[in-house]
Amino acid sequence: AAQKAAHAANIECELIVVDNGSSDDGPHIARQFGAQVLSLPGLLIGALRNRGTAIATGEWLPIMRMDLTQAPDAVFGFDLKEQVYSGYEVAARLNARYADTAMACRGNTAAYECNGVLIRTTDASPNFHAWNPSPGSIERNGVSFSYLRADVHLPRLAWAKNEGLIMKELAFPTAYPLTLRCSFPFDGATFYRSDSCNGHSESPEKSKPCDEQGISGVDAVITHFYAQPSRYHGCSLKGSQAEFAVSVEARSRLTAADQGVHNEVIIANWPQDIPAQLPLEAFFYVAASGRPNAQFFQWDYFQQTGHFLPIVQVSWNTSSSSYRFDYDPADQWLSPEKPPL
Repeated sequence: AAQKAAHAANIECELIVVDNGSSDDGPHIARQFGAQVLSLPGLLIGALRNRGTAIATGEWLPIMRMDLTQAPDAVFGFDLKEQVYSGYEVAARLNARYADTAMACRGNTAAYECNGVLIRTTDASPNFHAWNPSPGSIERNGVSFSYLRADVHLPRLAWAKNEGLIMKELAFPTAYPLTLRCSFPFDGATFYRSDSCNGHSESPEKSKPCDEQGISGVDAVITHFYAQPSRYHGCSLKGSQAEFAVSVEARSRLTAADQGVHNEVIIANWPQDIPAQLPLEAFFYVAASGRPNAQFFQWDYFQQTGHFLPIVQVSWNTSSSSYRFDYDPADQWLSPEKPPL
């Protein structure tokens, strides 16, 4: 039944059956249909799911129930509500990446390949999908994100919006890999940069990319930043390991007032309407007023892909100057009905 459903939807899939000591012919039948069977007698359902998840190689792992006492067309069952517990694992991964302050990943690649959190605030509307690049982003070949990490002080998200989306670390295998083009320790005002990473229209020479001006190293970047008549005229740093590390450290050298404004990371455009191919990890909200919008994102994503993507709450702790990512099943929109905006 699971194979038929996947074939009907033109989806390639692998079948994993985790058995905790059944006495019927379920494991034997599953093997006959090409399933990989793990026999783990005595384990509880949570442990069984974790062991099955560990060997899965696909981009999305739906949790299904198998009951051989049912009619042939009802042996396998899918319930969206049973997918919600994956959200706890997503929140744990986000908190772990946020806490990881290594300046390089395996192979001396840039930090964003394995740590930190790439987060984008956006609006909820029935007129567009939250994950699609906007017309302005397409024109400038750049989608704006912020980079959150324990050593990156950023108490307020971009434009103080309450909802948006979060991408996985960029080294995560995905059908459409994303490319980080450049970053700014302080909001780059890329609306005024024709190619997102190039010079600001008000000061095209002084704000062009740092390397084109011979500016390298944290001290030089900070000196240049504070020499400009406007904070929005800073120079961009490329996505290499070394330059991204400079961007992160330069952020820590900004004044407390300037750290109150978000940093900006530019990711190259991706095609419209490919949500299942993107390394999307979660939708989020900050204040309670943003939760309905995050629920709309979640509902829209499920309508377009048939996949469940969790909602997490992003909270800023003033005393510790840090973010926390929390998952609550009660925040998830599990109804097939469209949520109100």
